[in-house]
Amino acid sequence: MEQIIQQVITVIKQIMMSNGLVVAIMIGLLLIISESIIPILPLALFIAINNLILGKITGFIVSYLGTVIGCILSFYLFRFLLSNYIQKKNLPRIHKFVDFISSVKLGTLTVIMAIPFTPAFSINIGAGLSKIPFKKFLISILISKVFIVYFWGYVGTTLVESLTDISALIKIFIMLVFSYAISVFINKKFNLD
Repeated sequence: MEQIIQQVITVIKQIMMSNGLVVAIMIGLLLIISESIIPILPLALFIAINNLILGKITGFIVSYLGTVIGCILSFYLFRFLLSNYIQKKNLPRIHKFVDFISSVKLGTLTVIMAIPFTPAFSINIGAGLSKIPFKKFLISILISKVFIVYFWGYVGTTLVESLTDISALIKIFIMLVFSYAISVFINKKFNLD
């Protein structure tokens, strides 16, 4: 499996390097955006590829922008294309999840989205189907995605590694506290809840 991943990274790297920086940035953005819309794709791998090819700073910026854009696209896809259809269906588990997302406070939503192992796609779907204001969703992803991209790019690469490395767990905890504090400050300033 590791050999296959190395081959995929090598091919993507060759494509990105041989076509110049602008094309490499566009491919990096598309990789991250596609992960936000297609949940089976590996965000950690795409962030690692961006960091390897574009460098840590440019890779971070491209990965951050890509995940924010992808979350927004996913949100709007479900808000405008599927929301009415799903609300008319008798799907109690989905309606319960959507109700939870609708009622959650900004700080809590931000922390949920900042946890590295939270399935972001499900949060995007729930937010898109819910009555949550877009501004609240946007603030939450703008804050939380900084920590997600930082985590996958610099702290940990795998779930097992992160759960067994005490320093990674401490960094996750610090990131979650920091994201909560930022969201509480912004919420007090703009009264989003």
